[in-house]
Amino acid sequence: MLKRYITALTDDTELARHRRALGRTWDERVALVCPGIEDNLGDLAIHDATVALTEGLGVRLERVPYITRERRLARLGLSGSRYFRGVLIGGGTLINDYWLDQAEAWGELVAHAWTFGTGVGSSGFSQHSQVALDPRWASLLSRFAGVGVRGPLSMSRLHDAGVEQAEVVGDAALGLVRSHGALAPVGAHDWFLVNVAGAPQAGHREVADSIDIAAAAAREFAASGLRPLPIAFTPWDAEPTNEVMRRIGSRECVRTPLTLPQLMALLAECVTGVSVRLHGGILAATAGAPTLLFAYRDKAWDYLASMDAGRLGLDASVSPDAAAERARDLLADLEPMRAHTLERAEHWAQVQEDYARRTFAGALEPAAR
Repeated sequence: MLKRYITALTDDTELARHRRALGRTWDERVALVCPGIEDNLGDLAIHDATVALTEGLGVRLERVPYITRERRLARLGLSGSRYFRGVLIGGGTLINDYWLDQAEAWGELVAHAWTFGTGVGSSGFSQHSQVALDPRWASLLSRFAGVGVRGPLSMSRLHDAGVEQAEVVGDAALGLVRSHGALAPVGAHDWFLVNVAGAPQAGHREVADSIDIAAAAAREFAASGLRPLPIAFTPWDAEPTNEVMRRIGSRECVRTPLTLPQLMALLAECVTGVSVRLHGGILAATAGAPTLLFAYRDKAWDYLASMDAGRLGLDASVSPDAAAERARDLLADLEPMRAHTLERAEHWAQVQEDYARRTFAGALEPAAR
């Protein structure tokens, strides 16, 4: 207990020093509530894309993973409304029970609040596939200055709950198309992405179904002459992704990039693919690669609807034979789909910039003058 207390005190001291230095550099600071960026390249991509957008508009985001620490720092004037101009709930699928208490706490700590590219419902294997929307979310979000969500399914759920201002801005990671879309393959690139998500909380049946579907699609891509590029977005993806490689008879080793630039350099070599992890499909899209996506949660259908790409969605109701047929259909229409995917990603990147300018960046401008 004493060791934990000393560690927390040391961490607070270091963070306080950082916040004071940041306060001298950036006048406009906003707290960022987002998924953890450690060991998950998809969540890191969401974070980096959001930070890049806001810094371009003169607003500094500061990730705030621990609300108890922020309450302590608020007493020193280094958090809360004395330090942050507002809070941004950004990326991931955060409008669910798991994040509600933290969102409500921030609603009390700061004057302004917005959401950006997040989703409504289950965030993944750690939650049941069907998650009811707590009425407290509707009450909280109705007071937000802006409610931008990932896709039309999220918007519809919030409208039904009475959150009239909810609007679609696309997944936050789609903003990376502006820095990585130019790397999209235009020549003899012949790789396809393979990813199967794993997690300690994942049910055996869910993972087994996703492996069956991914292997069937990957087998068709390989038969067309494309080469598989297996990528783990988290440490838990390596084993199930490797199983797909085994089933299609490939000796390609699973890549485990450590940074976002490393990951995007790999995805730039792909022309298509199959992914179970949502941000495998999203980040491939920003590199110009339309990707079949195993929709093990509604968040995938939410994203696909925003991209007018429902045909790329697969789930446990789809047989391996049907998944193989879907892969063949995609190959037959690959070039138009690549153009469509980039166009939609670029569309949402512009929507996100416009949304940011009129909501959290715009709201802070008068105080900066």
